[in-house]
Amino acid sequence: MFQPLPSIHTTSPSPFLISAYGVDNTFTTNDILRRWIFIFEKCIQKQIRIIGFSTDADSKYMRAMRLTSGFFASLPNFALHKHPNAFKINLTSKWSWFFLRQEQLFLFLQDPTHLVTKWRN
Repeated sequence: MFQPLPSIHTTSPSPFLISAYGVDNTFTTNDILRRWIFIFEKCIQKQIRIIGFSTDADSKYMRAMRLTSGFFASLPNFALHKHPNAFKINLTSKWSWFFLRQEQLFLFLQDPTHLVTKWRN
């Protein structure tokens, strides 16, 4: 979903779907990463800043999220957190339990229903 941010003097525009696709499950984690980067770069060219991506709990998408965020995984040939459009996050040092790089290209949101179902199975 895409939700434009309103200015102070305008009403909130309606959200709309930015991308959806059917797949035959022959894609890889690298395909997902390339798709996300392609969407991100095309939006940057149009002066649209994507904050993050969301998906169900498919293992390929979860791995792509882990690799991109650096959560106990890394991409040897990609330093997405060093991208010129990565944003900087100032975290409190009191949150020792919370993992997030200070520089992130995008964040990830997980549908809680799918996530809990995945953990249960």
